[in-house]
Amino acid sequence: MPEIDLVYVDMIRYVHLLSVAIGFGASFLADIHVLGRLGSEITDGTIETLHHYHKIVWTALILMWITGLLLIYVRTGFNLNNFSPKLFVKIGTVTLLTVNAILIGRLAMPMVEANVGNSLLDLPINKKVRAAMIGGVSTTSWLLALALGVSKFLAASDWPVLLAIVPACYLACLLGVTGGLTALQFRLSLRPLMFNTRRQNGPTDRSNTRNKQHGSLDERDVERNLYNAFAS
Repeated sequence: MPEIDLVYVDMIRYVHLLSVAIGFGASFLADIHVLGRLGSEITDGTIETLHHYHKIVWTALILMWITGLLLIYVRTGFNLNNFSPKLFVKIGTVTLLTVNAILIGRLAMPMVEANVGNSLLDLPINKKVRAAMIGGVSTTSWLLALALGVSKFLAASDWPVLLAIVPACYLACLLGVTGGLTALQFRLSLRPLMFNTRRQNGPTDRSNTRNKQHGSLDERDVERNLYNAFAS
C-alpha cells in the first residue's frame, strides 16, 4: 500500500464523506420538491429548480469518484486481492447512482419539461412508473452509499450478509414504489366519481336554498297582507 501522510488521507476521506452528504441532500430535496408539487402545474421555475439540484448531484458524484478512487489506491494499490466485499458493493452502488443520474438527465427531466403547464398527475401510467422507479432507486442507492460509508457493521460484513442486505433494500424500494403508485392511481380513479357527485348535488343544494328563501319571502307577504286586511 502506498505511503501517504495520514493528514492527506483524512482530508480525502472528509471530502469523500462530504460529497456523499451533499449528493444525498440534493437528491432528497429534489424528491421533496417534486412530491410537494404533484398536483400543481409544472412551471419553468420548477424545471429550473430541478436542473439546479441535478447539477449539484453530478458535482457530488464526480467528487465521490475522484476521492473514492484515491482512497482505494491508498488502501489497496488497486490490487483486487486487497478489495473487501464492502468495497465491491460500494463501487457497485456508486456506479448505479451514476447510471441513475444519467437516466434522470436523459429520461426524467425531458419528460417533466415536455409537460410544462400540466400536472405530474396527468402523466400516463407508464411514465409515472418510470419516474417513480428512477426516484426510488436514487433514494435507496444514496441511503445505501451513506450506510456503507459510516457503518462499522457493514465494513466488517462478509459476502453472505451483504448479499442479503443489498437486495432487500432494493426490494423494499420496489414494493414502496409499487404501493405508492397503486394508492395514487386509486385516488385518481375516484376523482371523476367525486366530481360527478358534487355536480349532481350542487344544483339541488342551490335549488333547496333558493326555495327556502322564496318560501320565507312568501310567508312574510302573507303576514303583511293579513296585517293590512285587519288594519283596514
